[in-house]
Amino acid sequence: MPPQIDFALLAARLHLLWRRTIKAVPLGVFVVCVTVAVWVTAFPALALRSAEVVGPPSATGADTPAAPLDQLRSRASYWRSGDERTLTYWINLRSFCHTEANPDTGCARADGISANLAAAAQDWMDACPDCRLRFERVDRKDKAVFTVQYVTRTRDSPLPPRYVAHAFYPFSAKTSRVLRISSRYRTDHPDYDAVGVLRHELGHILGYTHEHAAADPKQQTTCGWTGERLPAKVRAIAVTEYDPQSIMHYPCGTSRAKATFALSPRDIAGHRALYGPSPSP
Repeated sequence: MPPQIDFALLAARLHLLWRRTIKAVPLGVFVVCVTVAVWVTAFPALALRSAEVVGPPSATGADTPAAPLDQLRSRASYWRSGDERTLTYWINLRSFCHTEANPDTGCARADGISANLAAAAQDWMDACPDCRLRFERVDRKDKAVFTVQYVTRTRDSPLPPRYVAHAFYPFSAKTSRVLRISSRYRTDHPDYDAVGVLRHELGHILGYTHEHAAADPKQQTTCGWTGERLPAKVRAIAVTEYDPQSIMHYPCGTSRAKATFALSPRDIAGHRALYGPSPSP
């Protein structure tokens, strides 16, 4: 027979433990914790997904119409002012070149990433010349809006499993603004466009979530896309209607041979609508 439990004695001991804990921890700690929890719950930030700026809902895909432009700009998490739109980045050379004698002078791996990132950034800037959006590399971390970090795949890696690269959203705290490049990334990888991967990640940095999350559930099942959870502060809203050609859309199936992650016409239209000048009255 299992041992008998004296529930009255157990309850008394738990009550005594609770009283000792209350005395040991300052009241201010509890107040701060509750305040932070309420703030995060009450004021979730917004991110965006990309699809067509105007028109009726798409006939394909589980979609909702795009939100009006003024509503988007008031609710969305994106780089709003001109000063914010100079997105400086610092490449942590030591993380890329740790096996070489003098990492401060660069290395082949870092040089390849730098060139690919510059090309990817230029594509976003060219998509909207009037957006006053600039990506610029700087030589010091304290000058940078975000850091580019090389991450070796380990059990304790901050990078999610199977990811080639991982970025952040505009609302992220400064300490969390890191573009992580996995050891799975290769500048000459045959299975995907290495510049395109960084174009996709810069899309997240600009505020865009994954487009395929709005696809028809049958397509998601067919393509083998696993369900993903957005960060707690993020809710996806539509800049445009669902766009299967979007740069933020995963390719269907396991093969990424054709995954160029190029900006589609709808991506460009939506990006210009959000980041571009306000239309004249």
